[in-house]
Amino acid sequence: MILFKGKTNDLNTLFPPTLKLDEQICVRNGISTRSKFLIGFYDIALYLGKMTEDAHTAITSNDAKQLRMVARRTIKGALLEKAFKDGIKAHASLDEYAAVASAIDEVFGELFATDSIKEGEMFTIEFSPDKGVRLNYSNHSHFPYINQAGFDQALLRTWLGDNPISQEIKKDLLGQQ
Repeated sequence: MILFKGKTNDLNTLFPPTLKLDEQICVRNGISTRSKFLIGFYDIALYLGKMTEDAHTAITSNDAKQLRMVARRTIKGALLEKAFKDGIKAHASLDEYAAVASAIDEVFGELFATDSIKEGEMFTIEFSPDKGVRLNYSNHSHFPYINQAGFDQALLRTWLGDNPISQEIKKDLLGQQ
């Protein structure tokens, strides 16, 4: 499913104000754009069971939540894998990282090994309190849930932790700007 072709600044069009996840209405807590050296890579929105400006609350709540991203350019699977692993490493002890690294390979292995996120395609990380974490990528929704303790929080800390990939994105996703 191609959501748009080319660049758009209308993030409200890409990310609706609410969505339903696990029979729960989640609200868009914040939206942002990931860019580096003035090149936009993806637009991102954080959906939570209830809005919060507090990172710890967003990371640890037992409500359904979702990170929804739309690629602004084609992103190779290997690059995405490295970004996820680096983000998780920045917030975990060696033991914590070792525990979730296998989950990353299990959840994202097929995408990282064989595919890319193409420009305009949606990539979501769904956090279900009952089922675990699942990747959804455009029309590929067959990825399994991973129900491993701490995996959900390790992923969310990549964007919302003490040392996020971008302070600006963290503030945007938490509605602080």
